[in-house]
Amino acid sequence: MTIPLHASRVEQSFRRGFASYDSHASCQKEIASKLAALFVQNSGVIAVENLLEIGCGTGFLTRTFAQSLSADHRVLNDLVPESREYLDRLPDLGRWDFLPGSVEATPLPGQFDLITSASALQWVNDTPALLQRLCDHLNPGGWLAISSFGSDHFRELRAFHDQPCDMAYFNPGEWQAMLPEGMKACHIAQDHHTDWFERPLDLLKHLRKTGVNGNARQQWSRRDLMRFSQDYKRQYGAENGDVPLTWVPVYVIAQKA
Repeated sequence: MTIPLHASRVEQSFRRGFASYDSHASCQKEIASKLAALFVQNSGVIAVENLLEIGCGTGFLTRTFAQSLSADHRVLNDLVPESREYLDRLPDLGRWDFLPGSVEATPLPGQFDLITSASALQWVNDTPALLQRLCDHLNPGGWLAISSFGSDHFRELRAFHDQPCDMAYFNPGEWQAMLPEGMKACHIAQDHHTDWFERPLDLLKHLRKTGVNGNARQQWSRRDLMRFSQDYKRQYGAENGDVPLTWVPVYVIAQKA
């Protein structure tokens, strides 16, 4: 399998943002909580034997599922090896192992009753191929519970040509079409959420502190930052001067036949 070409840049960005991630990634925390709640609501499952979580980061989804779902064994994956240091601090995980590396290239250890991921799969190279791979590692009757982002995600930034390259943004209908044969969608939907910042530069700092800018196309000079700030505020600024950034999470709950 091919390791994503941008993986090292993304890894560096998230490693840099780990220390400030928990205090700044409020949207990602809300998404993780909603994903876990949607899974329980749609599946009725409160206990599994084997669980795989992809892109666990500092443990937002890990922590939430530990509170709502009993698992005999959890395999927790992240591109950044230092993620394990944060997972070690989480209570009540039971038996678990850490699996470092890109989920597109790292061998997956066995079969699972639940494979889950929050705000991570938008970074992969080949989403349909990954979905097939994940479903191949699901037991019959097993579940897929993931969140990613729709095509309107970060639309303001993308209008300024700072869209992260090679990002895999798909709308609910596209997720439905990508599900492998034998997977039944129980819930696919998207939300819209707007974050507000006093200045465009505050918006960029926020993205840096959460590692989300790990694949931005351009390098910013001081002149670039000034021009971006002026143009962004002119185009999107509210009456009070604040500027928006739109988040469009997509939630997918599906079961294997």
